Amino acid sequence: MSTSAPPRPGSTLRTSGRRPALKALGTFVLGALLVAVGLVRTSGFAPEEPPSRWVFLLPLAAICAAMVLERRRPVLALALGTPVFVADAAIGGSLGVLVAYVDLLYCVARWASPRAAGRTEALAWAATVLSGAAAFVVGGDLRASVLLSIVAFTALVVPIWWGREVRSQAELADLAAARGNDLVRLSALREQATLREERTRMASDMHDALAGDLAAIGVHAEAALSRPGGGADPADRAALQTIREASVSAAEELRTMVRLLRSEESEDGERRLPARLEQLDEVVAHARRQGVAVTADLPGSWPALPAAVDHAAYRIVQESLTNAARHAPGAPVRVRVQVDEHAVEVEVSNPQVIGGAGPGARHDPRGGTGLVGMRERAEALGGLLTAGPVDDAGEPSWRVHARIPLTPTEDSA
Repeated sequence: MSTSAPPRPGSTLRTSGRRPALKALGTFVLGALLVAVGLVRTSGFAPEEPPSRWVFLLPLAAICAAMVLERRRPVLALALGTPVFVADAAIGGSLGVLVAYVDLLYCVARWASPRAAGRTEALAWAATVLSGAAAFVVGGDLRASVLLSIVAFTALVVPIWWGREVRSQAELADLAAARGNDLVRLSALREQATLREERTRMASDMHDALAGDLAAIGVHAEAALSRPGGGADPADRAALQTIREASVSAAEELRTMVRLLRSEESEDGERRLPARLEQLDEVVAHARRQGVAVTADLPGSWPALPAAVDHAAYRIVQESLTNAARHAPGAPVRVRVQVDEHAVEVEVSNPQVIGGAGPGARHDPRGGTGLVGMRERAEALGGLLTAGPVDDAGEPSWRVHARIPLTPTEDSA
């Protein structure tokens, strides 16, 4: 099971496309409108008024250009914007440049490394203290000095605190998402471990409960055949031979199923079941050896099929032949299998026998566990199975018909 690395803290909201440029353009438009209505000379440092208020558009354009880099290179953007901010304050200051510089400080705290953000905050505190001290030294007014320090603190330090808080919340959200993904993966691993343990237990139970009995049946049948005079009657000898072959086949199939239960999944997650439609020739031959007259209409070559569909269709044919041999002995059986690009279609039919208690006899088939199992196999893959008496060219017959799609339907998913 592959696992992906958790996202880097703060990365979920990072963008580096058109958003910074659009924000820079919006800031420039806002600043230009403020300049147009005369909201300039906000710093109070300029000794004299500039010849035109439109001169404030120059630092505004420069700092807005630096804003384009505020997410990809926040420290560089702040380094470019700081001298522009100082120059703007020297000629009187404008609100547009102040807004842009506050945004640059916020982006350093939000997007830059924690070390860079810490250094920027230290410099912001130093600038706050120095601005207040310089105002007191120059003017000697303590009140004005304190007010200037408060303004500098609000403009320089608060944006950094704000950016750090937003960054912290984003990091917590990223960590929570990563933890949720880890919990999902851990739950999936636990389910796989539980399933693996259950399959191993089932394999052990099947082997312990059935392997010995099947081996004993085969050994006793072989002993009866090997005994002098044993199975002298041809019918008895054929029956013993059938018992031996069936026990050996069942033991081999049991070993296969035990290996399957103990095996891991393949790389694509699909289990490669051993019993497939291409083995139907062996099933038909085995049925004929048991005395069933089987006519098989099978494809000349078998295309690649989903393992589950292939196995289910195989089992349906196998179970249908077993039922026909049990409930309509001596009756001919016709097997037809067709495969197209959409589904596998299976049909097993035989003439009805008057009396009897199963497929091929006139009765209510709903109580048969074999039919229930076949129907469940088909429906589990989104298919449909019908079984019952039909009129085949005027002759009453019993027919099992199943159609299983190659692609599971939504109902079966």
